[in-house]
Amino acid sequence: MNEARDFDSCKIGFLHGLLGVPESLSLKMKLIQWIMVPTAVAFLCAGATPAYAADEDGVAIAIVYDTSGSMKQPVNDETGKPTPKYLIANRALIAIANRIQTFATNSAAIRPRKIHAGLFVFHKDGAQAALPFGPFDAAALTKWARNFSTPGVGTPLGNAVYTAGRAVSVSSNGTLAYYSEPSRRTVADWYDISGRRQGSVPLPPGHYHKLRLSPDGTRAVIVRSASPSEASLWVITDLARGEVAQLSRGPGVNETPVWSPDGTKVIFSSDRDGASDFFMKVVGDATPEQPFYRSPAIFKGPTSWSATSKSIIFTQIDRGSGQNVYRLAADGSGTVEPIVNGPAREALGVLSPDAHWMAFLSDEAGSYQLFVQPYPGPGPRVQISREGAADAWWSADSRQLLWVSVGLRSLWREDVITGSKLTAGSPVHLASLPPGILSVDLTPDRQRLLTLSPDAAASGAMAVVQHWRAALEKAR
Repeated sequence: MNEARDFDSCKIGFLHGLLGVPESLSLKMKLIQWIMVPTAVAFLCAGATPAYAADEDGVAIAIVYDTSGSMKQPVNDETGKPTPKYLIANRALIAIANRIQTFATNSAAIRPRKIHAGLFVFHKDGAQAALPFGPFDAAALTKWARNFSTPGVGTPLGNAVYTAGRAVSVSSNGTLAYYSEPSRRTVADWYDISGRRQGSVPLPPGHYHKLRLSPDGTRAVIVRSASPSEASLWVITDLARGEVAQLSRGPGVNETPVWSPDGTKVIFSSDRDGASDFFMKVVGDATPEQPFYRSPAIFKGPTSWSATSKSIIFTQIDRGSGQNVYRLAADGSGTVEPIVNGPAREALGVLSPDAHWMAFLSDEAGSYQLFVQPYPGPGPRVQISREGAADAWWSADSRQLLWVSVGLRSLWREDVITGSKLTAGSPVHLASLPPGILSVDLTPDRQRLLTLSPDAAASGAMAVVQHWRAALEKAR
C-alpha cells in the first residue's frame, strides 16, 4: 500500500520542538516552525511533501497537547514578557489552526485538500480527546485554545510517547494498529572502526538519545529524556563503570551539548525560557549553568567549538530561509556571523582542527550530503558524501573526514588535501552498524565508536484497536 497516496492507512510520526525534523514526516517544517514551546506537540499523518500532497486526496493531523510537567511555569514569550507556558502553547495552537487552514485552502493546490484533524490532551488522568478526529475545523480549534484554562500538574507524557513505538497505522474504516514497547531503556555500546562490538558502558536505567565524548575521550555528556518537554544533561564520569553526574539543573529540554576544546566546559541549548537559548556549564563545578547567548530565534543549537577556542558554531532555523549555520564568539560578547546561509537547509557545522575548513550538511541536492568549504569563507564548497550523511568528524591532522550515513547505519572515510583549495579523494566504506542506533560519537583517535541504542532485550507487542473512532467519541 502506498502510504503517501492512501489516506485510509497512513503512518503517524511523533515530533516536537527539536532542531531536526524526521525526513519521513510529511509537511516537515511547514507545521512546526511557529510552535512556541515543545509542550504543544504534533503527530503528522501522511508521507507526502507539501508539493506532492497538493495532488493527493487528504492529510490527517493529530495535535497532542501535553499539560504535564511545568505548564504553569512562567517563561519569556516572543516579546520578553514572563508568561505561563500553557498560554504560550495556546497561542501556538491558534497559529496551528491558521497554518492548517492556509495549507487546506492554498490556491496552488489543484483541488481543495481534504484534511482530518483531532486534538488530544494528556493530563493527570491520562489522555482525552478534546476534539475527536473529523473534518478540520479551524474555528473549533481556535475556540478551544482561547477557552482552555490553567491546567493542573499532570502525568509526564514520557510513558505515552516512549512506550508507543514509532509506527502507528490508522484506518478510516475503524481499525487502528500500533507497536507497543514496554521499555525505552537505552544502552551504550563500544564498536571498533570496522563495526565490531567491543563492550558496553553500564549506564543507569533511562532514556538517553544524544552523546558527546570529551576531547580527551575519558568522559561523555549524554541527554536523558523524562518526557518530550523535559530533558537533562548528565556526564559519564567513568566510561568503564558507567558512573554519571547530573550536569544541567534547569527545567525544559536541555540538549545539543558541545564540549570546550580543553574539556572544562559544556555549552548546550535549553528552552526553559521559551526559545532554545544557549547556556554554559563548568564541568565538575557545583555552580549552576549560566546563560551564554539569547536570541528571538526559537530553534537553534550548538554543533562544534573551534580548537582555537575563539568560535562556537551553531545551527538555527530562520524564517523564510530554512536552516542555516552561524558562528558565535566564544568570549561571551554575543557577536554572531552567518557562515552558510542559503536557500537549502544547512546543518551541523564541524570545524577542522586547523580551523581553516568547515564540514556541514546541506540538502541542496534533495537529501542531506556532507560538504566542506573554507572557514570562515568565502570559497567554493566541495561535496564529500554521495550516499547521505548525518554527522561528521575530522582527523587530528585535518586530512581526513569521517561520517555516518543517514540512519546511522554505515561509517565512511575520505582523504582530503588541504591548502589554497581543498581536493577530496574517494569515499571508503569502513563499517556497517546495527539498526536502531540513536546517537554515535568517535573517540579522539577516530579508532572507536560509542553508540546509544534502545535495549534489545525489551520485548514489544502489536496492538490492534477496533472501532477507534467510537472510542474517541466516548472520551469527549
